Order: sequence, then structure tokens, then C-alpha cells
Amino acid sequence: MTTGRLWLSAAVFVALSVNASVPLAGEAYTSRLKAPCAGKWKLVARLGGRYIHRQVEISQPGEPFVFRSPAAGVLDYLLTYLWDRTDKTPKSLWTPMDVYREVIR
Repeated sequence: MTTGRLWLSAAVFVALSVNASVPLAGEAYTSRLKAPCAGKWKLVARLGGRYIHRQVEISQPGEPFVFRSPAAGVLDYLLTYLWDRTDKTPKSLWTPMDVYREVIR
């Protein structure tokens, strides 16, 4: 098992707006955080005092995380962590879903 940082966080403080003509199509924020590996990541954002959860699939290492805002407000904070694997996730990494799969076997 590889031990590395499979979670990343950043204070952001960016004002985001929403396109009123397209429902749920808000402004996209491309984070300076880059995924260290491919996989399925959880993205938690604090936007205007609310916490918003998203699932993001990263196909290659170094790809930035993109958050599409469902509401206008200030994006305060972004937290992301690897929660499941894809075919491209290194076999040496363990995810929470790997542990779950082992437990229910």
C-alpha cells in the first residue's frame, strides 16, 4: 500500500456567479489543485456558507479539479479526496471503496 496524500485542500475565496438562462449551469472554477493520480474523487466545496458535494472522475495525473457552481456566492474552500478507483488508478493505492470491498467479501 502506498501512503501518500490522497486528499488535497485549498482556501479559495473567489466570487462565483450563476448563468440564469441555463438552470444549474453555474460558473466553473478550475482549481490550482492537481490530481496526483487517476480515479474517482469526491469534491467538497464551501460556497456561500453551504457545503456542496460533487463526484469528479480524473482520467490522468496532473489534471486540475473543476467545480461548477450551482449557486452564486463566494467559494471559500475546496477539499478533495480519492474515494474509488478506475482502470487507470495505480494498483499500489488503496481507496476507501477498496477497504469496503475487502470487508464485505
